Amino acid sequence: MKPAASRRIAFVTPEFPTEITNAGGLANYLGRICPTLAQMGHLVDVFTVSQKPSGVVDYQGVRVHRVNPGRAKWWEKGFSALRYLARCLNFTEIFAIRREAKALAKAFEKVSQARFYDIVQSSDYRLSGMFIRSRPGQIHVVRCSATSTLLDTLESGIASIHSLWTASREKVWLRQVDCIYAPSRFVAEYKRNALGLQVDVVRPPFFLEVESQKDQSRSLPNRYLFHFGNISRIKGSDLIEKALEIAWHTAPELNMVWAGKLPIDKDFSSTYPTLCSNEKRFVWLGPLEKPELYGILKGAAAVVAPSRCDNLPNNVLESLACGVPVIGSVGASIDEIVDDGVHGELVPIGDVEALAASLVRAWRSKPPFDGRKFPPLVDDFEPQNAARKLLGYACRDVDPKGTRHVRVSKQAVPA
Repeated sequence: MKPAASRRIAFVTPEFPTEITNAGGLANYLGRICPTLAQMGHLVDVFTVSQKPSGVVDYQGVRVHRVNPGRAKWWEKGFSALRYLARCLNFTEIFAIRREAKALAKAFEKVSQARFYDIVQSSDYRLSGMFIRSRPGQIHVVRCSATSTLLDTLESGIASIHSLWTASREKVWLRQVDCIYAPSRFVAEYKRNALGLQVDVVRPPFFLEVESQKDQSRSLPNRYLFHFGNISRIKGSDLIEKALEIAWHTAPELNMVWAGKLPIDKDFSSTYPTLCSNEKRFVWLGPLEKPELYGILKGAAAVVAPSRCDNLPNNVLESLACGVPVIGSVGASIDEIVDDGVHGELVPIGDVEALAASLVRAWRSKPPFDGRKFPPLVDDFEPQNAARKLLGYACRDVDPKGTRHVRVSKQAVPA
């Protein structure tokens, strides 16, 4: 194993900021950890799925290998037609996940023949590293985001065939890697129970990558509550709609602004009709780039994030970093970073009445929404601290020759 200041690290991922600027939490995490490690003197490569021609680009001192997985084969398209019979019979995602993972592994193997990597980190999201072969002296770390069967069930009430396949394939794959971790205790515990493997907690680095910039051309209320990020049932967006119906009876002057992305098959007006019918008190902005998003975030009275399932959500971290209080949920990882009564309020998952009451308190500037300053994020999220802890975790039980003496245990270690 090389000295700590000169390790070679590869990240194998289905998404990265060079490809999708407003991508999800995984891309945001990688957009922070990779430049941080590079600034600390490590050689960092990223292998990411891209719809652009394959090639190498620079991202803040990080070599990014764009991997185009190619188009679906004719027989894949034939199987995928079954989705028209039932939504749960969607084979498209299975074929896409396999095609992407195979392309990533092929690109990684080609480069790693000339450039040995001490550590390779992949993700359970879309099983990005499932075809990466083990090599002596190379540590394979997997970062867990969530589980597709749980998310599918929460979103639509039924697990699709691709999420069931993913869960089955994941159980086999994760027994072959060296160590597994999650950013939150919530996901780590869920994965430990689902897999019967040790899944530890390693906090991500956090900082705001760009300066905020409010678009003066947008017509926004002078005061508003804000909901942003992925707009979905998993994130509790439907609960906010129901809570607003109640809150508007008590505080009819309450203004709400939403921004973010809908699931591909969703239309905003048909999914959230109550909101669309109250144009005087509700504003839908759609997807925003980060400079404008942060500008609008900093102007919010509070951020509303009542997730049913989450993994230290990026929107909550961004809100706390901007000094904006949060209305979150208890038991979906938000309570790991939001201290009830200090950083905002926490309500039980699915409790619309409690959520509505909290919305009204925030709107009326009742404590803790009275403009008080709250403590910053703990040192675990400081970029270099988080990077050192990741390296320390990945390289534990490894001697100077690169031999790992203790592999992943089936006995969970409390986080």
